[in-house]
Amino acid sequence: MKHLTFVKKIQPDGNPCPKCMQVEERLDRAGFLQRIDDIVIAREDDPQSPGALLAAKHGVHQAPFFIVTDDSSGELQHTIYTVYFAFVKAAFQPDNPNAI
Repeated sequence: MKHLTFVKKIQPDGNPCPKCMQVEERLDRAGFLQRIDDIVIAREDDPQSPGALLAAKHGVHQAPFFIVTDDSSGELQHTIYTVYFAFVKAAFQPDNPNAI
């Protein structure tokens, strides 16, 4: 089973990152946002925020990014996507070949 995590960034002034907003809107328009299991916030001004900790753990230096956790092989595997289209293809295309 796949578990989908969307990590988006909040800037020090409290505003969401523009690129993160665009990606979230795109996910919503495509009907994928409700299929995301977790949305986690990385605060630029808080390295201990949940999203910042995930970014550090996985060596990601940009937002937004996605983590696909899959245990279908019997082992827990994490795949990181920093490109929206690659994430959509991996996460949703098996269900819907026209998802992109």
